[in-house]
Amino acid sequence: MMSNLSQHRLCSLAELNSYKESLGESNFEDYKKRVYGMLSKITPKAVFDIKSNLNDKNKPLFIKTACLYMIEKEGDCNIEFMNDYSKIIGIKSFNQDQREQSEYNEKTRARLGIMYQK
Repeated sequence: MMSNLSQHRLCSLAELNSYKESLGESNFEDYKKRVYGMLSKITPKAVFDIKSNLNDKNKPLFIKTACLYMIEKEGDCNIEFMNDYSKIIGIKSFNQDQREQSEYNEKTRARLGIMYQK
């Protein structure tokens, strides 16, 4: 059993080409959509254990797809990997933090009766 899965991280988008060719573009996109949907539901502090939830054959593509998700989400990403890529941990994204701070500020202003224009 592999102890460190970091060798499967996505270093180049070209690494996905062999998966697209072997699975077919449509199947790859379906897989990516399913993984993205699952990753988007991970809440702060939740842990998804890659080692125990995926078989060894599926780990490389899953990790590369999760890396792609993180790249595409940029500042709004809700996950991060453990250093050894064995687990994904839910985090508060920068944009989520900003939205929550903005909502808090608006509620505070409303409670205090402070009127302002955006």
